[in-house]
Amino acid sequence: MLLGGLIWLRTSHEQPRRFESCRWEGDTLVLQWLYGANERVGASLDARGGGELTVALAGEVGDGDRVDIGLSGEARFAVYGGRTAVRYEDGTPLKCS
Repeated sequence: MLLGGLIWLRTSHEQPRRFESCRWEGDTLVLQWLYGANERVGASLDARGGGELTVALAGEVGDGDRVDIGLSGEARFAVYGGRTAVRYEDGTPLKCS
């Protein structure tokens, strides 16, 4: 994934963060995202949705200096029982290939 020239300007008070991509590799859900320096970001998955998965990307921006670079993150979740619908916490569907 090429990240050249990416300038990241996000704050913790913006709209909910979204994943850049979502895909299935067999029974593994793979979520990818981009973030900037001086940010702490983490993905979560809630499988209590009665046949649907709920995902979230949480993060916060630090108070330190910011460098204009882009970083990538990835989370992998083993989902036994096969592919299922994936949604954000606010109910928005996430299209996974």
